[in-house]
Amino acid sequence: MGLDILPFIFNCPQNALSPPGTWLKMTANRYTTVESAANIDGLTFIFLHGIGAHKEQWEVVIAEMFNLQQDKPPHLRMREAWALDRPNHGDAAVLNSEELLRNRRQGSPASEWAEAVGAFLRSTRLKGHRIVQVAHSAAPTRYIDLSSVSIAGIIVVAPAMLAPETYYRYIEPIALGLSAPAHTEHGLIETADGSGKPSASPDTDSQFGAIDQISKICRLIPFHVVWGIKDHLIPQLSRGSISDRSQGRIAASETPTELAGVVSRLCDGISVVRDLRGQARL
Repeated sequence: MGLDILPFIFNCPQNALSPPGTWLKMTANRYTTVESAANIDGLTFIFLHGIGAHKEQWEVVIAEMFNLQQDKPPHLRMREAWALDRPNHGDAAVLNSEELLRNRRQGSPASEWAEAVGAFLRSTRLKGHRIVQVAHSAAPTRYIDLSSVSIAGIIVVAPAMLAPETYYRYIEPIALGLSAPAHTEHGLIETADGSGKPSASPDTDSQFGAIDQISKICRLIPFHVVWGIKDHLIPQLSRGSISDRSQGRIAASETPTELAGVVSRLCDGISVVRDLRGQARL
């Protein structure tokens, strides 16, 4: 199946960290096939990466999902997929390098990326779409004003939603070295000596308090948590506090191909649901 990939650059909303008339950029890829683009009843997936990664990390998952969904009813297939770069990661970090150095030496906070994602979800480009948001690790789900957008479902993959004491005890000592394997083709900036460095500026934002957001969202729309089968980063005590089965379905995967299968299966339950604004969705 031929996958069409179309790159986009969007202006982020005006932010107090930038002078008036100055905006950060958010880079994005739109993924479709000839068949999917004509399926207006299908689902539109928004993929958000975690800290230290980039939008292209989702391409294997997206391609496999298109393959897996060919025989499903039209309303359960993927209409299109969008993968978005955080403004201080990936291609966006290159475009925003001067602005980041000038006004955000400590990085672009997750709340700022959430403003950009929220604006994109509310844009005319996605008007009438049935949106499923897939967020990995510390993607800014909890910062997005979900009450103002139409979301048919949310899937979080290995969410970095922890109490502060848990993070500092278990996660911080090993977190800094985890992003290096993710930067191969797309996540590097060439340096003066010809080598490369990750295209992500420092990030001091945390995800503390996000667990409260889950309990609110799961009462309104389908909400799912996916863990890695052999993921030893998030301790079991934190998984337990996040993964209350009364608050959403829980699944597990290991490889990108397995993750594609899990996400596809979880979305089979999205038929007629109500979004966060109380509107009926197919």
